[in-house]
Amino acid sequence: MFLSPPTGLDSHQHGLSALPENIPGADRRITASRRRSAMSFLGGSALLALSAAPALAAETTATTAASEASDNEDPSGDGKSQITVVGTKDNALRKAAEALQAVPGTTAVIDAKEIERGRAANLEDTLSFQPGILAQATSGSTANKVSIRGSGAGVFYGGNSIGLKYLVDGLTISGVAGLHEDRLNTTGYQRTEVLYGANAFDYAATALGGAINFVTHTGRSAPGFTAHFEGGSFGSFKEQLSQGGTFDNGKGDYYVTLARTDRKGFQDHTKTWRNDAVANIGYQVTDKLTLRLIGRFDQGQLHYGGTLTRAQLKDDPSQNPNDWGQRRAKGTTMIGFKATYAFDDDSELEYGISYNDYPLFVAKGTLQPSLWRYTDINNSLRYTRSGDTLFGRPSKTTLVLSDVRLVSGDARYYTTSSPADTGDRSDWVFHQRTQYDGSRDSVLALGNELEFLDGSWLSTGLSVISIYRDVRITDRAVENADLRDGIRYDKTFFAPRIGLLLSFTEN
Repeated sequence: MFLSPPTGLDSHQHGLSALPENIPGADRRITASRRRSAMSFLGGSALLALSAAPALAAETTATTAASEASDNEDPSGDGKSQITVVGTKDNALRKAAEALQAVPGTTAVIDAKEIERGRAANLEDTLSFQPGILAQATSGSTANKVSIRGSGAGVFYGGNSIGLKYLVDGLTISGVAGLHEDRLNTTGYQRTEVLYGANAFDYAATALGGAINFVTHTGRSAPGFTAHFEGGSFGSFKEQLSQGGTFDNGKGDYYVTLARTDRKGFQDHTKTWRNDAVANIGYQVTDKLTLRLIGRFDQGQLHYGGTLTRAQLKDDPSQNPNDWGQRRAKGTTMIGFKATYAFDDDSELEYGISYNDYPLFVAKGTLQPSLWRYTDINNSLRYTRSGDTLFGRPSKTTLVLSDVRLVSGDARYYTTSSPADTGDRSDWVFHQRTQYDGSRDSVLALGNELEFLDGSWLSTGLSVISIYRDVRITDRAVENADLRDGIRYDKTFFAPRIGLLLSFTEN
């Protein structure tokens, strides 16, 4: 049984079919989401009538007008009226799916609106129905352990998410050590794009798991004022206010959202909270040049639960012996800028730069606290060219340069006689400082798509990867000549890629 035409697109396997009118799997996404909404205790979300009603009325009016007009027409002359439905929904999702359809491998485009039909608390909710992906939230918080086809599955619980590359609007937010799990929240995103393994070639991703690209709402995808309230079990509550629109006769657009999330948790001492602020401003300078500025800020605190024995589970499954497990992100900042220039010869040049600052206070309430501070600046340059021919056949070329650089980063370790608190460090005893600044990942990737048969493409590419790590123990409370003071790693690798996309016709 199929529902009405879907508004979202689910994951799909590429390589053996052309893009259909309705992507298979989208109906399953809606069905699963509605089932999850029905089963959630006090789950779901509500949009204010003042924001939802105008959009619904506009779409209904357009559809009704088209239907009424068609009632008076009979172009075929066979007595059957023709109904034309006029929609106002943004087609960004379909465009994204069409672009990923050309990739000879598995990708997914996930509509945030479909996820918000049920619980939308963290990345686990977004990726839970994607095949081959494990997304596990730390005690129900926004700190998520993510693994694609086993890559990064061995990451220690409550640490960095490694094994894949993370991006916001195509701008890298992963550092040389991965990405703090606390940053994997989904506030302000209109869709999530997942590219498995080598299929993330166009983003210069060299991690085995591939890449996840979060696409932020714009003033065009989320116009007007919206209020979102969500409540659920275990003391879960989320409130969000958003405003989006256009200016200067449609040349510019803006989107701003503020959100607060709280969760008491199932186990004792697993309370979490976070505040998020997202802004996205774009401007069409000329017909060829587009500029966009993206900003994100979040802060929060999570308490993660400990493991229980069988006897403890029988006695009280909500108890938590790990009452000291606590992490606090005092304020994570991401500022990104992207400029896109379209040439006359079916080619496009895109430059992006992102600033990421993510300090973290680890193990609050313990006798061994630590402070992690990282700041990186990531640059990317992407040139795409289509409309050419190679061996007399249509050809597309992509050139990508990516540089992920840690400009400042260290970890400081302490001991204390009483449970640690950032507000009182009077009895903290310093033990060691380790610095990582100067470490980088640089990738140059050249790819080509050759249509050797109508609708069938040969994908080839080569990545040149330069990895540099500089780890130094610069301060020790107690010197030890038997311990190393640091390590440097400088290597260059070559990674080729080849893929085949076949489209079978009725013949």
